[in-house]
Amino acid sequence: MFNLVWATIFLEAWKRYCAELAFKWGCLNFSSPALEEPRANFHGRMGKNPVTGKPEPVFPKSQELLRFYGVTVPVLCLCLTVAFYAMLGYFWFQVSSTGYMLLVKS
Repeated sequence: MFNLVWATIFLEAWKRYCAELAFKWGCLNFSSPALEEPRANFHGRMGKNPVTGKPEPVFPKSQELLRFYGVTVPVLCLCLTVAFYAMLGYFWFQVSSTGYMLLVKS
């Protein structure tokens, strides 16, 4: 309960501090076309942005899927496997230490 209240107060105070700085620095309603442009080093085929309608480089869906299923999913499965075996190791250690303590007491 304390964490919930603390996080809410902290985030509201942080938003207020950011707004104060934006007002003080004169960038409260700052909008720059340079910030909205795609990165200069990004190379890809040109496609149409569905929101703005402007042409911009797009990342091919096939490469996106390849990265997801070729990198993200195997790394996720590896991490879940390591966590599962760590949990099993903890349980095994707990059972064996309990058995050892019973042997020592008797």
